[in-house]
Amino acid sequence: VDTANLLTGHYDIGYDEYIEGGQDADSNLQIGHKPSLRSYYRAKSSQRSLNLFTGQQIRSSAQVFSVSADGDPHFVVHLPRLGENICFTIDGEPNDVLRLVDDPVRGIIVDGHLMWAPSKVGFEDHSRTYFDQLIFSMEMEGAGPWVVTVSLTSIVLEGEDRVMLPVDKPGSVKRRDVKIQVDDQLRAWVMLRRDLQFLVLFHHYQHPTYLQLSHLGIYIASGQGLSPRTKGLLGQFQHAEIDIVRSKDATGSSEANGQEKATTGELRWRGEKIPVLLQTKSLKDTVQKRHPGNCWLVIKAQVERLVNGTYRDYVVGHN
Repeated sequence: VDTANLLTGHYDIGYDEYIEGGQDADSNLQIGHKPSLRSYYRAKSSQRSLNLFTGQQIRSSAQVFSVSADGDPHFVVHLPRLGENICFTIDGEPNDVLRLVDDPVRGIIVDGHLMWAPSKVGFEDHSRTYFDQLIFSMEMEGAGPWVVTVSLTSIVLEGEDRVMLPVDKPGSVKRRDVKIQVDDQLRAWVMLRRDLQFLVLFHHYQHPTYLQLSHLGIYIASGQGLSPRTKGLLGQFQHAEIDIVRSKDATGSSEANGQEKATTGELRWRGEKIPVLLQTKSLKDTVQKRHPGNCWLVIKAQVERLVNGTYRDYVVGHN
């Protein structure tokens, strides 16, 4: 993330520091309305989108995009019961494949391939990676696994047959309960069943800085179809009962030097009590422009406790 951590003094470098002059990243994107690299989507705008199965118009305001991974990569979890958000960052290694969703009950797996990205000048020891490929796999009755592969240039569905969709123009394909749609804003919707839908965003830049590389972002748009046994860096949060308890002595009051005191708290989940810090970030949570919003930061030193494992535990083929 992009500020000095007030709990440890450790600096996490994030998206806001990659934008030259602090300009809105959306103004530099080539295609459609895309989110910033450290953002999550909650589609609550008054715009309408198309139900992939019925073809009927539905209000996107009814959808809450609960978990996302975007940027290098940054993860954001929305807690609808609390109306709060959690954010954390994972430093990946180029060419690793991360297990994002693993539902043994539904037979659904989602993996993300990481590509190399240059480090920020002065932070050469800080690893940076982006997703450049997402692989969705689902066990189909009597047919074995079907695979949807999303890259920066195309979407391929391999099941009954092999179908390819370009990502530079609208289009769709449907086979049984699997439907893929590239909408008018060139966003990809991957629906594996009626109650399980993902959004994939394609980030491209007209005038990129050396830090801005084309990459993918993934959002769980509708995750009710995932079972409570779902694991993975994204999937484990879909049915999570997480509580945030604010510290009594951290209410945003002013310190002696006139600066506002940081709001800290404790994230409670699975028997863990993890320190968190409330920060105001420029969030992209709708199809509209980014806006200031609050997010409870889990610092890198505490991320393994949050995800109940090490980075290597989520690398496909490591175990």
